[in-house]
Amino acid sequence: MTWGITPEFLLAATLVVLMPGPGLLFTLSVTLAHGLRAGLWASVGGTLGTLPHLARTVMGVSGAISGSTAAWQVLRLVGAAYLLYTAFSLWRQRHGTSTEAAAVPVHDRAPVPALLAKSVLMNLLNPKLTFFLVAFLPQFVGAGTPADEITARLLVLGAVFAGLTLAGFVAVSLLAHRLRGPLLESPRLQTRLHRGLALVFAALGLRLALEPAP
Repeated sequence: MTWGITPEFLLAATLVVLMPGPGLLFTLSVTLAHGLRAGLWASVGGTLGTLPHLARTVMGVSGAISGSTAAWQVLRLVGAAYLLYTAFSLWRQRHGTSTEAAAVPVHDRAPVPALLAKSVLMNLLNPKLTFFLVAFLPQFVGAGTPADEITARLLVLGAVFAGLTLAGFVAVSLLAHRLRGPLLESPRLQTRLHRGLALVFAALGLRLALEPAP
């Protein structure tokens, strides 16, 4: 029994994970700003932030959310505000040389609890993730699946998707870490990169803010 874990599912899920969404971009920016350790924690937090969406998908709560305009509006506005706040923080971030960065203790640069909370919120406050998952995962359950096995299959698919999310975020963090050395030597390049990311986050936030109710 494959439980829906087909090569097609693995390929599609991997491509979805590697799309430049808020969680992946946040992991990238954290790694470039604070190093690999911080990026790995951001990867964990981003993955944890997807779990409630997966749970809602399995339990079918997404249908209740989509039927409630008020619930959608609250999630949409809070998520958009958080994305815009992240964009503002990235835009204002100051950069120094590699010598100055090395002189700052790691725990002062990126406190783990705060970093973990921010990365969890980055995916948790994205209501579109629930609607995507409820459209994506059931495709791989199988039309002939007995009714009493559907929930179990969705749980397995959700667990694999969460694992791929963590692996994808870690891979991005490792790649960003390899590029971090040259970036630390150029404060101007750091500024340009982070302001570019800030514009992307701002665009994502505005898009979410203007998203019509389903």
